[in-house]
Amino acid sequence: MIPDPAAGMTSTMEPNHAPLPNFLVVGAAKAGTTSIYQYLSQHPEVYLSPIKETNYFAKDIPLDKIRKDYYKGGELDVEAYVNTDLSEQIHIAFVSQWDHYRKLYKNVRGQKAIGEISNSYLHSSVAAREIHAVDPRMKIIMILRDPIKRAFSHYKMTLRVGLVKDCFYEEVQRDYAALEKGFRVSHLYVEMGMYAEQLKRYQQYFQPEQMRIYLFDDLKDNAAAVIDDMLRFLEVDPNYNVDTSFQANQASVPKNAGLVHFLRKTGLRTLAKRLSPRFLGEAAKKVFYKEKDDLVLTQRDKDFLRPLFEQDVRELEKMIHRDLSHWLT
Repeated sequence: MIPDPAAGMTSTMEPNHAPLPNFLVVGAAKAGTTSIYQYLSQHPEVYLSPIKETNYFAKDIPLDKIRKDYYKGGELDVEAYVNTDLSEQIHIAFVSQWDHYRKLYKNVRGQKAIGEISNSYLHSSVAAREIHAVDPRMKIIMILRDPIKRAFSHYKMTLRVGLVKDCFYEEVQRDYAALEKGFRVSHLYVEMGMYAEQLKRYQQYFQPEQMRIYLFDDLKDNAAAVIDDMLRFLEVDPNYNVDTSFQANQASVPKNAGLVHFLRKTGLRTLAKRLSPRFLGEAAKKVFYKEKDDLVLTQRDKDFLRPLFEQDVRELEKMIHRDLSHWLT
């Protein structure tokens, strides 16, 4: 049974059940959330869902319309998984039932900060409301990235895994003009970077002291300082030595995007990953991917995207009291 919002339930115990989250990292996508997951996971007073992205509160994800080639996470048998010891870490799944979501926290053993990280929550039009209904005192963390660079990083991810094959300019134009859109229905290169509208939804339900908003540049320039502030916000020991010397989930670029796209489209990529031992997978990376990322944003790319984001960026500047003019240069 979903907890009654009127009861003001926080991450304390539901009767006879596991604790619930008291914080959520809601995105943005391609803004360092995988690194944040790995940093926070090191802290003994922090418990993170073993499924990094559960997408539970993004009730508007059209599961029946998700592209078959984009259905990563949909193949997980969530019911079977939550009844295991949860020792296997899963990057993404679509958890739709409250009982399944609650079981993700059955291994909490006294940790003070309990949470999860789902990038879909920032773009979702209903997630803020759904989160508030479960716990109006939830702590919310956002990390925002230059929307043009975020879109380009997002594109490189889709290129790497074979979801697209054409250049960024063509792909972003095609995606922006698509008639049917949605999380993993389309790529949402532009829409996921419209932060002002997304932030407004959270401000409608949560007080300023319940939210922390960071910039990706801050994380990149001084991850230790960002994590220190985050730990203080979560009210756990900030003096614990968290290793922030690495960045997770860094993009690689395929040598032949058309070939990687073909392997994904035909299902051969998925089959090879299932059949090949790990060392063969590492060898395949050397065969199919470049050692150096040589893709760069062109002036044409920037000229197309800058007008789309300008008004939103100017509004966001006022909302978070940060100079973001460099995002538009």
